[in-house]
Amino acid sequence: MFDWRLAVLALANFAVGTGSQMLPGMLVEIAADLGRPVSSLGLLVAIAQLAGGLTAPFLAVATSRFNRRNVLLWALLLCAAGHFLTAFAAGYALLLTARAGAGVMNTAATPQSAGIAALLAPAERRGRAVATAVLGYHAAAVFGVPIGVALAGAFGWRTSFVVVGAVAVLCALLALRTLPAKLPVAPLNAGSWGTMLRNRTIALALVFNVLQFAGQNTWFAYLAPLLHRSLDAGPAKIALLLSWFGCCGVCGSVFAARVVDRFGAGRLLFASISLMLAAMLFWPLATGSVAATMAAMGVSAFGAFTLSSAQQAFLAGADTRFATLAVAFNVSAGFIGASCGALLGAHLIDALGFGSLNWVAALLMAAALGVLGVARGTGTGNPNKH
Repeated sequence: MFDWRLAVLALANFAVGTGSQMLPGMLVEIAADLGRPVSSLGLLVAIAQLAGGLTAPFLAVATSRFNRRNVLLWALLLCAAGHFLTAFAAGYALLLTARAGAGVMNTAATPQSAGIAALLAPAERRGRAVATAVLGYHAAAVFGVPIGVALAGAFGWRTSFVVVGAVAVLCALLALRTLPAKLPVAPLNAGSWGTMLRNRTIALALVFNVLQFAGQNTWFAYLAPLLHRSLDAGPAKIALLLSWFGCCGVCGSVFAARVVDRFGAGRLLFASISLMLAAMLFWPLATGSVAATMAAMGVSAFGAFTLSSAQQAFLAGADTRFATLAVAFNVSAGFIGASCGALLGAHLIDALGFGSLNWVAALLMAAALGVLGVARGTGTGNPNKH
């Protein structure tokens, strides 16, 4: 039977995902508006991810004594405030501050939604429940990001942030109406960190996430200017290509939601990162070809979104006592890796040019693959690992 509570969680993640993912697709418009080079705007992408990554574990502990539904509600409302401030920011400094604030609230909302999903489902369906909630974040890449990029091209990038802020407010109201007021979870404390991180597989999985997100964002944070250079793509064509990227990604998310409980997260993680590595190595051959570019983007998206769903389902389902904390650490690791990737990409563009991005990204993905191999061999006894 369809669970509307999971649909609300997915919609909340849709709002969060749209706000956090659409910025790279409008870097060209923002650069023109602010009169800055594209490479200098990598900090706008990095600051939100770094701020969120550094605060996620602390927020998971600090909010664990409060009503989970209300924590999610306030995180969505404050995230909306960050988007509104972004839209009306008069200067670069205020814009950076607004993106940092929105990033913090993003990483408060996502672990809460995953933790709530894990608690709403029986043990045998927990992985699918979490993957369904996370699907909303990935669906944002299909609908939210292309619409945001298209709005930026037609009406200005600030309009996009007003719209996504309004959607976040709507999601907060729906969460208030549909989610249970109380869920049976023990409060966390600083000691919970040590208990969870002493699990070597979880610790290695977090290292893996830092590396693979750094690899992804070294390349993906600059996908819009890469497409502009390779295909002479304007805002409309970039929006369509990002929509294709998102469609392939959602296919990966749906696939992960269907098979993660049956086949195990370890196998999905290995297969998905291998797909992304192959796409990055193929990228130079796609220059000038729309079909080849779509193939590389589609394979990479399918792998990336499958990986995300599998990783969060595994961590959230490992121990429901630490579901929110484990996902918070995972989000933190991912955002720190992504921010480092965005900054690394900016330096590579200035030092070696756009052509160096995919090669460095591939090296990082290969390193992540090696860490995953070690993590899968630690033998914790969890069937989802294999």
